[in-house]
Amino acid sequence: MVLNPFLLTINNFLYLNFKTKYDLYTIQDILKFTFTYGLNKTFLQLFYKEDNNSKRFSSNLNLSQGIDKNNSFLFNLRYNDSTFLSKRTYEIYEEGRFIHKGKNYTISIYENYRISDPKNLQLLKIPEISFNGTYSLLNLPLKIEGILGYYDEPSSYIKALKLGFGISIPYFFRIFNFNLSSNLGYKQDFYETGDARYFIYGNFSLGFKPFNLLSLSASYNFQFLGKDIITGDSGNTPFYFDYQGENSLLSGSLILGSPNFNITLSDSYNFLLRSLTPLNIKGKFDYKKIFVMEGTTSYNWNSQKFSSILLQSTVNYPPFSLRLGAFLNPYLDNPLQRLDYKLSFDIKGEWHTAGKITLWGTYPSSSFYPIISLDKDLHCFLGKFTWNPNNGNIQFEVSLKAIPTKRIGGEIGPSGFSLLPSF
Repeated sequence: MVLNPFLLTINNFLYLNFKTKYDLYTIQDILKFTFTYGLNKTFLQLFYKEDNNSKRFSSNLNLSQGIDKNNSFLFNLRYNDSTFLSKRTYEIYEEGRFIHKGKNYTISIYENYRISDPKNLQLLKIPEISFNGTYSLLNLPLKIEGILGYYDEPSSYIKALKLGFGISIPYFFRIFNFNLSSNLGYKQDFYETGDARYFIYGNFSLGFKPFNLLSLSASYNFQFLGKDIITGDSGNTPFYFDYQGENSLLSGSLILGSPNFNITLSDSYNFLLRSLTPLNIKGKFDYKKIFVMEGTTSYNWNSQKFSSILLQSTVNYPPFSLRLGAFLNPYLDNPLQRLDYKLSFDIKGEWHTAGKITLWGTYPSSSFYPIISLDKDLHCFLGKFTWNPNNGNIQFEVSLKAIPTKRIGGEIGPSGFSLLPSF
């Protein structure tokens, strides 16, 4: 077992914004402590923010304590207190988990509790004990699971014990270019309220690659609730959180092409709803990682129309790199509905000259000019300067190179989700 050396890091971020012309102000401070020693890892974050209309304080403590190679303990405690226009809300929440790992099984004990105003509808487990084990019987693999817990579910006004167990049989077979995997299982649950249920579930998956440029796969997933032998009704749970429905779904996919140039078609059929889902279509072109493009759309069998198309691409030609994301509607006169772009230029050299300049934005947008940022090596530190010429906002960030942390305060960038690729 590798023990962590003693390490204590402290990071603080203070943000002040005063607009005396409008008599407005914002104060924000984030203080982070990280401590590791031996089998212990502890993280504490304190947050405070105040402006003309609100105040907010929060603290978050995360503790990971290893006892030995088989036992560990996790704990989280958080406190939030907010006041907005003289209306106060607060929350105290804690959760803990003890984990014991045996040779072929795992036992977990979990509990959580919450005090808040207004009252939250979060499920409370006081506690929940679970068991998961993997065994072999006559060379047949078996997975056994069990659960015992007391649950408080405010949304259903139910407080009750639950006892459950299950067994499943996984299987895998492979020969040449064909593979088959399956998993069949049975579960039984009993509740203090007198409710009881059982269900069978399973899945079958197969894959076949007849030649290099073609891959075929199919899967069938099902779950059926058992019927009461007297009433004929399907049993279920008094709670919302562990409700189980029935399903019977057949899926298939086809990949035509090489890893760098291919098209993928996939679809599925729901036997319970007797419905065919839209055909998903995805294409990819990759030229030596210099130029990569991916596109996705779908075809609706009922309306006989394609959905909007998402195109994403990257161009890497040092020192330049370009990332694009476009959303197109093929049935409009102007199919381009949105374009996100990010252009970067790397400046090579020693630490005092090296850096990266980035321009990014969205078209069409109310912001005419792209946002500009400069990432700079400051020897022992990393600095980032961001300027939005559309509204004049400026942001400067500094972090220790040896202790990388998440950026605090968020980037100044286009609002909403981004179409830019992650590949």
